[in-house]
Amino acid sequence: MKPLRDESRFGRSFASRLLQVPSRTLMIVALVALLATGTVAAQLAEVQRSAVIDVDREIELDTFNFPRLDVEPREAEWATDMRPTWRAALRHHESDLRREVIDVIRQAHRLGMPGLSELAGELVGVMASENEQVVTRVTAAAALAELDCRDQASAMASAVGDSPVRLQREIEAALAAWQYEPIRATWMGRLDAPLADPELLRIAIEGLAKAGHGDAVAPLRRMLFSGDLASTMRLAVARGLADLGPPEVADWSERLLELSGGSDSFDSRFDALLGVELLAPRGADEPANRERIIDLLERYVGHSDGAVAAVGIRRLFELEPARVVAGSEATIGHRDANVRRVTIEALSGDGSESSIAILARGLADPVPGLRREARRGLLRHATDRSLRDEVVTRALGPFEAEAWQGIEQAIIVLTQLRERRINRRLATLVDHSRPEVQIAAAWGIKHLYERDEAGIVLRIANRVTAEFDRPGAAPHRSTVQAHLFEALGLLRYRPAIDLLNRLVPKFSSGYSQPRAAAIWGLGFLLDPERDEEIIDSLVVRLADAGSEPPEEPEVRAASAIALGRIAAANTLEPLRDWYRRETVQSRVGRSCGWAIAEMTGEPMDEYRPQEPELRNWPLRPTQAGG
Repeated sequence: MKPLRDESRFGRSFASRLLQVPSRTLMIVALVALLATGTVAAQLAEVQRSAVIDVDREIELDTFNFPRLDVEPREAEWATDMRPTWRAALRHHESDLRREVIDVIRQAHRLGMPGLSELAGELVGVMASENEQVVTRVTAAAALAELDCRDQASAMASAVGDSPVRLQREIEAALAAWQYEPIRATWMGRLDAPLADPELLRIAIEGLAKAGHGDAVAPLRRMLFSGDLASTMRLAVARGLADLGPPEVADWSERLLELSGGSDSFDSRFDALLGVELLAPRGADEPANRERIIDLLERYVGHSDGAVAAVGIRRLFELEPARVVAGSEATIGHRDANVRRVTIEALSGDGSESSIAILARGLADPVPGLRREARRGLLRHATDRSLRDEVVTRALGPFEAEAWQGIEQAIIVLTQLRERRINRRLATLVDHSRPEVQIAAAWGIKHLYERDEAGIVLRIANRVTAEFDRPGAAPHRSTVQAHLFEALGLLRYRPAIDLLNRLVPKFSSGYSQPRAAAIWGLGFLLDPERDEEIIDSLVVRLADAGSEPPEEPEVRAASAIALGRIAAANTLEPLRDWYRRETVQSRVGRSCGWAIAEMTGEPMDEYRPQEPELRNWPLRPTQAGG
C-alpha cells in the first residue's frame, strides 16, 4: 500500500503555507535546505528544530499550531444594509429605542461596518434635542466622536452652551481630539474660572496644550503653583505645560524639586511628581535647556518615590537612552516595575556586553510581562551572530540559579539558541516544584533532544504518565505529558507507539490535551503497512461526533492531522466524508481539508467569515436593504 502523497507538490504547498505564517518566515532558509535532502513531510520536525531565532516565540503545543490552521482575520462581510432601518429608528419617538440603536451602531463600527458616518445628521439631531433624555444625548455624542464625524464639529460645538455637564464633557473631548479651533476661546476663559467643572477644566487644559496654544502658558503657570487647586488638576496643568514646552519649564521643575526637599510627606512627593511631569522632550528643544533637563531627570530617577522615578526614567529614555543604560545597574532591580520596564527597554536596544549581562537579570523579574520583555531583548541581541555567544553565557546564569522565573525564561532563550548544554538539567527540571518550570523543561526537551536521547524522553514520559494511574495527579502535569508526547513523535521514535496508543481510546485520560498530543505524535510514527489497527482507531476517533459524550474536537482534529501525515489510502474517503460534513468553517473540518491536501494536493476550500454578531440588537430589517 503506497501513500497517495505527491511529494514534490506537497513540498511546494507546504512552503507556500509556511510563507504565510507570521513569525515563522525566517524558517524558510531551513526549509530550502531540507527540500534538497528529502521530502518536507519526512523532515517536518527538523524545520521545527532549526537554529532560526523567533524573538516572539512562546511555549506552545505543536498539536494545535503545526500545521497552523487558524483562520486569518478578514474584513467582515455584511449581507444586509442596516442603515435605512437604523436611520428610521433614530427618528422614532421612543428615546430608549434610539439609545439602544446608537449602541448597536457603535458596536457595528467597531466590527468594521462601513458607511455609518452617513447617519451623522440623525445622531446630531438626537444629541442637540433638549427634549431628549440626557443619557441618550451623551450616547449620540459619543457615537459621533467614535465615527470621527469631525465635519459635524460646528454643530456639536453649538450644542455645548448650557447643556448638561455630562454632555459637554463628551462633546468637548471630541472637539479637543479634532483640534477644533473656535472652542479655544471658551477654554482660555475657563482657565480663570477656578469653580469650573473639574472635568471640563481638564479638557480645556489638554485641548489648549495639544493645539500648542502659547497664550495658555501664563495662566497655567499660575495654576501650577496655586495652593487652592486640587492635586489632580495641578497634575493636568503640569502635563499641559510639558506639552507646550516653554523654556521656563526647567526653572519651574527645579523649584518644585527643591520644595519637595527630603520629606516623605504626600505634599513633598507630589511636588516632585509635578516637577518631573513638566520635563517632556518638547521642553528640551533648545540646546541650552537640553543638558539641564537631562540632569534634572537623572535626579528624579534617583527619587525615593517610585512614581516620580518612573516618570523620570521614561522621560530620560525619550531624550537620552544612553543615560538610562549607564544607570541600569541600579535601576534593573528598582522596586517600581515601571522603572524596571524602561530599563529593560533601554538595555534591549544596547548590544554591549555589560548591557546584555544586566538584561539577563531581568529574566527573573517578578512581573511576568517584564521578564518576557527581557527575554525578547536578549533574543533580539542574539540575532546578531557576534552577540550570540554572549547571550548564551549570560542566560546560563539564571538557568542555573534558584529563581524559578529566571529558569523558565532562560529555558526559552537557550532552547531558541539551540544550547544543548542544558539538556541534562532539563530532564530533572521536569520535576521542579513550579509548574511553569516543568512545562518549560518539557518544551525545551521537545526542541533540543536528538534521536540518540529519545530513550530518555520515553522513560520520562512513561513516568509522568504513570502519575495519572494514581489519584491526586496535578492537572498541569497533563501539559508536561503533552509536550513529551510531541517530542516522541518529532524524534520519530517508534518504541513510543505503545505508550502513545494507550491514550487513543476516548476515556483513556481525563485531559484532552495529552490525548490530542499522543495522536499528533503517532502521525509521525505509524506506517500504513505495519500499523493498520491503530490507524483504524484514529479514523474511529475522527468519526466519533454523535456519541454521548462526543469526542473532544481537539482529539478529532489531531486524528485528522495524523491521518494526513500517515497517508494510508483507505483513510482518504473517511477524511473526505468528514470534510464535507464539518466544512472548512470548523477546526475539525480544516484539519480534514489539510490532510486531504497532504495526500492528494487538492487545495482546501476558501474560508468564508460569518457575519459579525451584534449583541443587544434591538431590531433588524425584515429584508435586505430596508
